[in-house]
Amino acid sequence: MAEPLRDEGQIRELAQEILAGPEFAHWQRDPSWLAEQLARLGAFVRDVIEWLRSLLPAEVVGLWELFWFGVRELVAWILRLATGDGPATWIFWLGLVGLAFVGVVWLAQRLERVREASADHSAPDALAEARRWLDEAEVLARAGQRLEAAHRVQLACLEVLIERGWLQLERSDPNRTLRDRIHRSPLPAAEQRALVALVDRLESRWFRDRAEESGLYDDWRALHGRLEELGVRRAEAA
Repeated sequence: MAEPLRDEGQIRELAQEILAGPEFAHWQRDPSWLAEQLARLGAFVRDVIEWLRSLLPAEVVGLWELFWFGVRELVAWILRLATGDGPATWIFWLGLVGLAFVGVVWLAQRLERVREASADHSAPDALAEARRWLDEAEVLARAGQRLEAAHRVQLACLEVLIERGWLQLERSDPNRTLRDRIHRSPLPAAEQRALVALVDRLESRWFRDRAEESGLYDDWRALHGRLEELGVRRAEAA
């Protein structure tokens, strides 16, 4: 059994012997190894430049040498700062952390602006779609197809409700889902009743006898106007 080490010098020598082993070689690598690799790369680049001198104009080769010289000096300067132990090294790392923080903040602001821009563009698109439905409804109404026109105004009303955030609805949702969502919407009770009643009337004509009803189109247009006025009043109140 080995005698336990009691002397501090013996303990230090044993630790140095252990740390000198190959298993710790990776952690002993001098910080200058990156500079050595850079020097090797520079030698390779110089060999390539010598080979290219016969193929490229002298101006191009000169510019490349100047560029590589600038890159090499910049990397060497950064290495000196990063691996030193003076105040300049601390300033370098603090500056690097500060730049990283500024970059994160800038990226977060850019993402927020993109999100806001996307939200701002969704409203005009929805209103343009509603305007398109109303234009089609007017053409159909003048042609005597008032049931089709009423259906177009219904679509315009739904676009307005969805755009205002008053109604959550998918195109594939049936009318029973629409009625349920209307009753749970923040619309005033009068508008809720009017909207459900018009949905019922349009559904009755649309899926049963397809009979034209002169007042149905006019009632839908009136409701659309009420919804627009309601949106304006709430926007002003906000």
